[in-house]
Amino acid sequence: MGRDCSLRRRVLLRSLCAGAGAWPDWLRAADDGITADAITISRVIALEGPAGAKGREQEAALRAYFEAINAGGGIHGRRIALQTANEDLRTEDALRRILAQQRPFALFLFGGTTGSSMAMAHASAGRIPFVAPNSGASVFHDPANRYVFNVRARYRDEVIAALRHFALVSQQRVALVHVDDAFGRDGAEGYREGVRQTAVTSVYEGSFAAAETDFSQQARALADARPHAVVCIGSSRRVAEFIAAARASGVSAVFMTLSNNSSAGFARELGVHARGVIVSQVTPPPGNHSTAASRELRRLLAGRPEADVSYAAMEAYLSAKVLVEGLKRAGSALTREGFVQALESLRRHDLGGIEVGYGPGRRTGSAYVELSMLTDDGRYRR
Repeated sequence: MGRDCSLRRRVLLRSLCAGAGAWPDWLRAADDGITADAITISRVIALEGPAGAKGREQEAALRAYFEAINAGGGIHGRRIALQTANEDLRTEDALRRILAQQRPFALFLFGGTTGSSMAMAHASAGRIPFVAPNSGASVFHDPANRYVFNVRARYRDEVIAALRHFALVSQQRVALVHVDDAFGRDGAEGYREGVRQTAVTSVYEGSFAAAETDFSQQARALADARPHAVVCIGSSRRVAEFIAAARASGVSAVFMTLSNNSSAGFARELGVHARGVIVSQVTPPPGNHSTAASRELRRLLAGRPEADVSYAAMEAYLSAKVLVEGLKRAGSALTREGFVQALESLRRHDLGGIEVGYGPGRRTGSAYVELSMLTDDGRYRR
């Protein structure tokens, strides 16, 4: 299974790269996206729709952080110009259009596994740095890509951590429900790997289309399987809708979902069903003062009523700190290749309570995973 999945990832990447080969020469220019006073950074993510909550919370944190960096003189005298396209990226034509308009120096925190996969292919073809794909799919980690720098851990590590927890607390009957796309299938691979590694038994696997809104049939099938715990993989809105349907069908199992749903908005979407839902996290908690990063984030977002101090905001903030540190180390004579080498020089770099590290052939910055649980009032607790 693992060999077949790895082969599928390589075939997917080759096919995407084949489509990326005919890009204009400007995309390969070492200094494109740089002027005397600005560095253009491109980000494409849906800020609306089923997965929009996380994107909006990230965007608020990014704007606040880059505004603070720019107010302090920028990076070697250049301000960071973040260009965010509000789009659920699904086609190469859309990506070409956006990048032709933005002409960025680097790609950053693109949303979704599908869109980030296209971005990675074109980053490789154009030798454009791509920092912090907004996905934990294995395709961004294996094989290591010279131009892609992951900040966060993999989804499969999150799923395995949850299954180990379920085994520890004697919740051996587990089930999986996932969206039927690249993201969901990657999480499903992690689920099956975790089942093999732990003392749990999988009693049900089901999937749903990304646009599905009627989950009554899947919920009844899940109820018949009588699981102790359910891993549910999908966008925040779809997972919240599925959990509501499952509760209406009499499913009393514990639900767990991945860090893509770590937003405050997800808790609001769950409503009365929030209590007890487990969400894996890839950053330290943002809402307390336990780490320097959490204290920094709270100060940064103070006085901004539109900004949630959430795990989603924390992930964006830490990713932006990696980007900024790389730009600082690359120096004033900035080039894309120099930026890549600067990021590779980050070894056990402390972001304020979480370390990242890169190097030649090493592109997984952090393996940090922990589990949190939602309370009645929609707060995440460790």
